[in-house]
Amino acid sequence: MALAVCLIGSVLAPRTCEGRQAEPTTDRDRRVMTGFKLSMTNSGLGLGGYARDSLSAHLAGLIEISAEAGKDEREVAFFNRFGQRSVPGKANYLFVVPVRLGLQRRLFKDQIEDNFRPFIQVAVGPTLAWEYPYFFDCNGDNTFEAQADCNGDGFVGPTEGDERLSVYRALGRGRLLGGVGASFSIGSYFGRGDRGARGFRVGYSLNYYPTGARLLESQLDNPRRYFGTPHVVVYFGRLL
Repeated sequence: MALAVCLIGSVLAPRTCEGRQAEPTTDRDRRVMTGFKLSMTNSGLGLGGYARDSLSAHLAGLIEISAEAGKDEREVAFFNRFGQRSVPGKANYLFVVPVRLGLQRRLFKDQIEDNFRPFIQVAVGPTLAWEYPYFFDCNGDNTFEAQADCNGDGFVGPTEGDERLSVYRALGRGRLLGGVGASFSIGSYFGRGDRGARGFRVGYSLNYYPTGARLLESQLDNPRRYFGTPHVVVYFGRLL
């Protein structure tokens, strides 16, 4: 009976039968992790943050938020001799803020040491986007024209025409888009630092906008609802 009481007590309270404190767990996957992440997609670089907490020794839940650019894969940028950038056929910029809730499943936990911790990840969540114009469309035909009849008098004056806008001038002319997205990834955390946590993952992400986003001129494309891209993400975190 005494032995049974001792065993039950050792499970319910972190003490041995001799009254000594049991050794705390050192499993790094059982600790809360927060940090920031750098991402690379077909649209360029993105920056964000994340928080991760374990649900078990093999499974963890996480939340991620990031800010990144969105573009059509057919966009091609050109630079003139003065370094000025232009993208023929481009109609709008897209600034994307995805929020993702996901699960990470650690792989080969019992076969691989803790300095390399591979995982798979699935995440879904809402996506907010800000669509804003690449150029000022003076006659509303959604086509860039260096010379255009802007005032509708049937005559194209020498100073009449569409004007390309910088990002800062265009931001206030945009509209908000709401959507949903998902991603699937495979990656790993690595290292043995007591407080730091580093990792990477590669995969594919998809965003859907019910109202569509028009990134190219109207004669090139209709508004698109689906945008997909491969991604590479590097984590820099801290174990709490």
